[in-house]
Amino acid sequence: MSFLSDIDQELKDILSGEFTEPATLMVGSVVINFTGIFDKTSIGVDINSGAPMVSDNPQIGCHIDTINQTLGYNLKEEHNAIIDIRTVNYNVKRINYDGTGYATIILKK
Repeated sequence: MSFLSDIDQELKDILSGEFTEPATLMVGSVVINFTGIFDKTSIGVDINSGAPMVSDNPQIGCHIDTINQTLGYNLKEEHNAIIDIRTVNYNVKRINYDGTGYATIILKK
C-alpha cells in the first residue's frame, strides 16, 4: 500500500472506531446513516487576526466522500440537509472539506 492509502485507511478506522457516534443525514427524501466524531463545540479562526474562536455550534467530522457517493453529488450548505445526532436534529451550517475525502460539518440547532 502507498503512504496515502495507509493514511486513508487509518482515518477510516478512526471514523468507525470507539470514538465515533452514529448519525443520520436527511436531504429531501434521501436518508443516509453514517458515523463521525461529534463535538458539542467548534473552533474556527478569525480571518482578520488569526486568533482561534470557540463557537457553541456543534460539529461532526466524517468521511464525506462516502456520503457524496451515496447522494450522487457533493453535499453543500444550500441543500438544507438535516443531521440527527443523539436524537437532536441539526441543520448544516458549513462544510469544511479538507481535500482528502473527509470534512468537518459545522451544525446549528
